[in-house]
Amino acid sequence: MSFTSITNILQELVDGVNGALAATIMGIDGLSIQQYMGPGEYDVETVGVEYGKVVEEIKNASKLLNLGEIEEIMVATSDNDVLLRMISPEYYL
Repeated sequence: MSFTSITNILQELVDGVNGALAATIMGIDGLSIQQYMGPGEYDVETVGVEYGKVVEEIKNASKLLNLGEIEEIMVATSDNDVLLRMISPEYYL
């Protein structure tokens, strides 16, 4: 039986996407479960914490408007894009 760690999965994700900087699994409470950063400096944990606040607000708005559960949030900035994907009601990637 082969065992792949969460870190290995995050590394494959980052290494497999051209231009990807980092990946993390975060709890809605702002706690990082696991993270992987590619070469270079990138504070993925702080990004995850700060955007986690946005995830909670969007979840609340979606519920209030009866739009269904959010699955993914894309934030495009002038320097980078941030993709937040819900992997359970309490955790996102």
